[in-house]
Amino acid sequence: MGQYVVIADDLTGALDTAIQFTGGGAGAVVLRYRSEDVDALLRRRRRLAPDAAVAVVDIASRHLPPDQAAARVQATVAAARTANATSGDAPPRFYKKTDSALRGNIGAELDALLSASGADVVCFVPAHPALGRTTVDGVHLIDGQPLGTSEFARDARQPVKLSSVPVIISQQTTVPVQTITTRQVYAGETLQRVPRRIVVCDAATVEDLRAAGRWLKGQEVRYEPAGCGGFASEISNVWDVAEVPDATGTIEGAVTDEPEAPECASRGMLVVCGSRHRRSRDQVRAALDSKTFTLNRTADARFGVIVSDNVPVGDPDSVAWSLADTALKHMRADPPAVLTVFGGDTAAAVLDAMEVRTIRPVYEYDAGVVVSAIDSGVLPETRLLVTKAGGFGGERLLVEMHRQFEWLVRRGIRCTLR
Repeated sequence: MGQYVVIADDLTGALDTAIQFTGGGAGAVVLRYRSEDVDALLRRRRRLAPDAAVAVVDIASRHLPPDQAAARVQATVAAARTANATSGDAPPRFYKKTDSALRGNIGAELDALLSASGADVVCFVPAHPALGRTTVDGVHLIDGQPLGTSEFARDARQPVKLSSVPVIISQQTTVPVQTITTRQVYAGETLQRVPRRIVVCDAATVEDLRAAGRWLKGQEVRYEPAGCGGFASEISNVWDVAEVPDATGTIEGAVTDEPEAPECASRGMLVVCGSRHRRSRDQVRAALDSKTFTLNRTADARFGVIVSDNVPVGDPDSVAWSLADTALKHMRADPPAVLTVFGGDTAAAVLDAMEVRTIRPVYEYDAGVVVSAIDSGVLPETRLLVTKAGGFGGERLLVEMHRQFEWLVRRGIRCTLR
């Protein structure tokens, strides 16, 4: 096991990519790269999740300087190769997960994957049509609007002012960048081995993603793929990830026609929103307007929300840690059965506070909204974690989640990490 390694630059992205590899039964585990040595991290994965064919490493590099982000990619590739060689496994394949809005160190990390893996080509397919992210003639669009004029151009932490994917990549690397249009993909254009380069592949529909996967699989060059969660769903088929029965976490207690059981010690849902994206704010507002959620959850409110507006103002890291501290206090007093976190930086801070290092994705509630099972070093019992990036999900996401999870909460949830 462990032939496949996904390298993600933030936590929510790691999870929404990991879930793409679990649909056929293949095991995936998300590992959190912090200050510990990446070799030790991957050795621990083999001990704790030996059934996982796919290891997803969150290298938490989105806000690092480009050289440090590249170093983490290189270290992860080297560690995975060494681990597989030591255990006698086949050399690993790699997927570089990037942000669907192209925030972060795109050029530096793709360059690092190209050099560390020894590939001829890194094929980058940044589109996620199901979430309104498309690429046409090398230009990245958000709901049909050029990225550089979208809401992501005003991102509070990492605004993206450009729309051309090759130009964004070339800001951090001198490696040649080639654009492949959907017309060239459907025509079956052959990729050449030289020069070593990064290939940006257009996609405007889900079928375009599938075509890109089939096209890439037929190439004779040595390649490593990259993109967001959208293309990862196709790469799981391209790689023919082996099915591993019962490899993911499971949720028990989900039988609606059984008599109600007494409430368990873990009850309710706590939502922690650190995202400043308008979509997340609208989702919180709709939840509060529905009267099913209470702002800053109290002991007698089973469904509550903590938002960054209610913590001290500061830099983004300080806000995330303040949210995590507030959330942990609520969870210690009244552990929720379901913890929902909006925003990758906030999710990382909350899970650090909970001393969570290994996460098992269970299923995808909605596109980009992932339900996982986690064990905390601070709180008793395995519980459910729901994560999403700020811009994902419809306005009534939390209201709809409340309807689905409320009966689970009443009956008690028991998660199993396999």
